[in-house]
Amino acid sequence: MKTEQTALAHIAKEWSILKGMINSSQEKSFFKTGSSLTAIDDFFNRIALDRQPMNISELAEALQVLEHLTIVTADLKKVSFANWLDRNRYRTSPDIGIEKRDDRSVAEKKDVQFPIQENSSLFRLLVKTHDTLISHYELAYFHAQGEIPCSKFTYSQSDLKESQAIYDIETTTQDEVTSDNSTVIKDLVRRGVTIYGAAIIPRNIDDHKDAILMEAIENFAGDKISVPHSRANKLYNFGGQFLHGSLLREFTNTTKLVEGDIQGIERGRTTGHINWSKDGNGKIYATINLKILTCSYANPADEYSPQQIFAMGSDGISLIELNDNELEKSMEQCAKEVRGETQDNIVPIANIKAKIEMVKNESGTGYMLKVSEFTLKYNTPDLVSTKADEPLEHILYRKN
Repeated sequence: MKTEQTALAHIAKEWSILKGMINSSQEKSFFKTGSSLTAIDDFFNRIALDRQPMNISELAEALQVLEHLTIVTADLKKVSFANWLDRNRYRTSPDIGIEKRDDRSVAEKKDVQFPIQENSSLFRLLVKTHDTLISHYELAYFHAQGEIPCSKFTYSQSDLKESQAIYDIETTTQDEVTSDNSTVIKDLVRRGVTIYGAAIIPRNIDDHKDAILMEAIENFAGDKISVPHSRANKLYNFGGQFLHGSLLREFTNTTKLVEGDIQGIERGRTTGHINWSKDGNGKIYATINLKILTCSYANPADEYSPQQIFAMGSDGISLIELNDNELEKSMEQCAKEVRGETQDNIVPIANIKAKIEMVKNESGTGYMLKVSEFTLKYNTPDLVSTKADEPLEHILYRKN
C-alpha cells in the first residue's frame, strides 16, 4: 500500500531538484522571466498536490495543460508539445478519448509563455510527466467504469447462505417495517432508486407519502402499500437505503488490507443505484450497483490510535492513507460524486453488484427479499476479500 508518495509526487520532487539546478546554472536561460519559472513551478505543484489524489477530470486537465506548452525542436522550430509528441509516436490526450477543451479562458491558455528546448533536462522531465499522466488517466478511467478490476469475487450459493449480512436481508424483510421506519421515498426523490430504469418525478419532494410516488410503486407491484407483506409494501419499506446499507455491511465483514492482514475495514463515502424491474414471468427483482469511494480503519486494541482514512491514489490503483492536508479535498470530491454533480470522476475502492429477488416469505403469507447474486470487485491489490483464495505468491513468500 502506498502510504507515502505516488508517482506524480515523485516527479514533483524531481522538478524541485531540477529547479534548484536551473536557479544556479546556465539552464536558467530557458526562462526569460521569473514569472515563467513560477508558471512551471505552479504546474508541477498542481499535478502532484503533495500526494493528494487527483480525480479523473484533473488528470485530463493536467494532460491538456502540458500538451499546450511550446517546444523548440532540434532544428529550432517551435511546435506545441502535443504536436511533438504526436510526431514522435507518443500518445496524446485525444488518443485516449479526452475531448479537446475549448472552454478555457485566455489566461489559462497562457500558463507558460516561453519555449522549452528539446534537448533540455526540463523537456525530458515533461515527457516523463506526460507518460505518467497518460498511464494514470487510462487506468483510473477504466476502473471508474467498472472495468479490469484487480480482483473479483462472485458469491456461490453456498457463500450467499453463509453471509450474515445477506441472511439479515431475508430475515429483516419478513418484518413489516424497517427498524428506523425509513422508506424508499427519499431514494426515489434523489433518483438513487428507479423503476424500469426511469426516475419518478414527485409532486412534492418534501412529502414522504407523495401521491405520484406511492401510485408508481403500487402500479409497478400490482398491489397496495397499505397491505402488510404485499409486494408494494416490501418495495416501499425495504427497497432503498436498507438494501444499500445491508450490502455494504458485507464489504465491511469480508474486506481486509493485504498489508498486515488487517480486517475490520469500514466503508466510508459511498454512492450507488438500485433499479427495480420484472422478469418475463412477472417476478420482481432489483439490480444494485454500489461504489465504495473511501474506507477507514480504527485499531480496536488501541482506543487512542487515530482513525486511518483511505482513498484511491492518482494512479487509479494504489490505496493511499489520507493525511490531514489531503482529507478535505478528497471528501469534497466524494461529496460531489454522491450528490451527482460529477459522475465516474473518482475511482472507487471497490464495486458491489447484486441482484435481489422478491419471493414468497417463509410463512407463505406474503413476500420478502432475497439476494440471488452478489459480486465484489476491488480496484486495488491492497484490498482483498477474506472469502477469496489467497494468491499463490502470498503463500510462497509469506514471512514466518
